[in-house]
Amino acid sequence: MNALKTLNPYFWKHRILLFWGFLFIIASNFFNIYKVQFVGKSVDAISHTETLGFNKQVLIYVAIIVGSSLLTGFFTFMMRQTIIVASRRIEYELKNKIYEHYQELSLTDFKKTTIGDLMNRLSEDVVAVRMYLGPGVMYVVNLLILLIITSIYMLNTSVPMTLWSLLPLPILSFVIYKVSSIINRKSKIMQKSQSAVSTFVQDSFSGIRVIKFFAKEKYIEKNYGIKVKDYQDKALDLAKTEAYFFTIILFVIGLLNVVILFIGGQKYLANELSVGKIADFFLYIN
Repeated sequence: MNALKTLNPYFWKHRILLFWGFLFIIASNFFNIYKVQFVGKSVDAISHTETLGFNKQVLIYVAIIVGSSLLTGFFTFMMRQTIIVASRRIEYELKNKIYEHYQELSLTDFKKTTIGDLMNRLSEDVVAVRMYLGPGVMYVVNLLILLIITSIYMLNTSVPMTLWSLLPLPILSFVIYKVSSIINRKSKIMQKSQSAVSTFVQDSFSGIRVIKFFAKEKYIEKNYGIKVKDYQDKALDLAKTEAYFFTIILFVIGLLNVVILFIGGQKYLANELSVGKIADFFLYIN
């Protein structure tokens, strides 16, 4: 984490774009959650209507839902146009800075470090940093704001159901922390394997005349296949871990839906909650 502190000057340099991006995140989440209550009101209005004719109140609710959805889409677009654009600019600046640093390295440094590894750092590692600066920051802030706004609306609807819904969050946070550590470790292993492939390819192209002169094509092809297979295995191992990670999240969400259905059903039978309020909770959770 200490290495990430070196990126703080870039945050400050692009602070205006990031500031507007955070405002757009708040606006996007507000309108996205604001429309949910009108879905429940529409359900209640339809369920209480005896005839199937025109219902002016439902039409007003639908107009609010559509308008909120359009505003959500607009602010989401603006959110990406600010935060993601800022991360792209930082990526461009980082690549230029690394390239300038490469030009200042001595011949001894190039002998100690392979060209393939240097190329990998300039491409894959910088992309990983951009993912942290752009989507990483954006999704974390988005999640926190979404959690706060959703919790407020859920508490106003039903406190017991909200507490039951938020109960798995500490456990889920612990699981996410552990799985993220595993993903980070496996990602580093995969990057090392990718660096080995890049180095092997670069060395092979540099010595192509020697390879042809001594007829070592089969040897190079065999070793290249071994290194690519090793990289493929490590990449698949990382992908499987990420797949388990998302499966756990989907399982928890599905479990929360069952809890809401059970508790909400009991409250509906006791005339404590309407069908519309229960529908709101399903939308809040998902």
